[in-house]
Amino acid sequence: MRKSVLLLSLALALTNGPAWAEAVSGGTAARLKQLEEKASEAKSGKISEYAADSLKDAVAAIAAAQAATAVGNDKLSQQKIELATLLLTIAEAKGAERELLEQVAVQRVELKKLEAQLERYLQGEEK
Repeated sequence: MRKSVLLLSLALALTNGPAWAEAVSGGTAARLKQLEEKASEAKSGKISEYAADSLKDAVAAIAAAQAATAVGNDKLSQQKIELATLLLTIAEAKGAERELLEQVAVQRVELKKLEAQLERYLQGEEK
């Protein structure tokens, strides 16, 4: 008799376990949706070219947040969302840095051309 009551209690606990799990708040789901959209935009922009590794890490953290949301673990989901947000910010910063470095390189080439042109002009005046 005790064994069957124990088994019945265990079966009820396993079937009702998800109902006892923490519910994911609407705010968490909304933050996750916004983060997914931001990552999607980053994938289609220069960030995917300039900071692919950081973007990949951010997407993995988003997937972990989605998994935590799917099982109803709001606390873990929020932690993963925060991690993904930080990783996405890092990817954006790396992408912006690389883009600025490219712009500086282009401007240096232009500056060298202008300096050479000025030098030719000044040499022409000296003669």
